[in-house]
Amino acid sequence: MQAASPYQIETIESCRTPRGYAEDSWCRYILANSQTRVVGRFRGSLSQTRRNAETLADKLNNRLNKGYSPWAAQSRKSKKLKAKAEAKSVS
Repeated sequence: MQAASPYQIETIESCRTPRGYAEDSWCRYILANSQTRVVGRFRGSLSQTRRNAETLADKLNNRLNKGYSPWAAQSRKSKKLKAKAEAKSVS
């Protein structure tokens, strides 16, 4: 399986307010890499949305660099189980 390239901002654009939310300024962003796309909305200006999308892309890329799936939750329980498994393999 080929390693995914880093997530980058593909598009940021103004969009309509989602149903059920107060009228406000909303933007839609798309992050993409060689294997998948992430589409989301953020309440705020284009520049605020860009900062939010850049932060999200950085977090996803850090997870990829550490060998984790960008979609899997890293709960305390899963970290403890992983640490126990590593300790057993060393012993």
